[in-house]
Amino acid sequence: TDTGYLTGNQVVALEAAAAKRAAVLEEEARQRRQEQERQDAEFWRSTGRNGDEDSLRAYIKKYPDGLYSEIALDQLAVFDQERQKNAQQAEAIAWEQALGVDSADGYSAFLDRFPKGAFAQAANDKLAAFQADQDNSAAIAQERNVLSNPITRILVEQKLAALGFKPGRVDGKIDDKTRKAVRRFQKAADLPVSGYVTQATIVRLLAAR
Repeated sequence: TDTGYLTGNQVVALEAAAAKRAAVLEEEARQRRQEQERQDAEFWRSTGRNGDEDSLRAYIKKYPDGLYSEIALDQLAVFDQERQKNAQQAEAIAWEQALGVDSADGYSAFLDRFPKGAFAQAANDKLAAFQADQDNSAAIAQERNVLSNPITRILVEQKLAALGFKPGRVDGKIDDKTRKAVRRFQKAADLPVSGYVTQATIVRLLAAR
């Protein structure tokens, strides 16, 4: 305007346009999530549901935060338990030590000793997780700022739960279930998938309905 100020009608028009755009984004996210879940379930029926270890690992690799990921991980844990019983004592002790240290160097040292051992795949998975944390260092730093307030963390979990992303117990603690829920939301919202609550993530999350 000539005055440099928005008129009441202009404000109303801008709010209406913003609401319309938000509705479009939400509908796109809903359809995207629906299609992702359909593909997830179809892959589970054709692979993971078979119950053998290779199929379960194939499912987890493709859908680490999928609808059936917890079931697959529980079933894989049974294989790991059986493997541990049959592992040589030296390797079993070394693996327990690596878990106790829980560091990239510790898992690398274990793989140097047992590159084809019973726990080699698990050690490689742990290393991949450490690498992912390193790759997401910027997102981690941003999350520390975004979630510095405990009330904000609880609000995020409440919102994820209300949207059906299953963050686990709403207690303000960002645990593995919360991370999975964040990744599921980011994927549905077409945001970079990291599992960390970035500024873009919390803006879209709090605006979602």
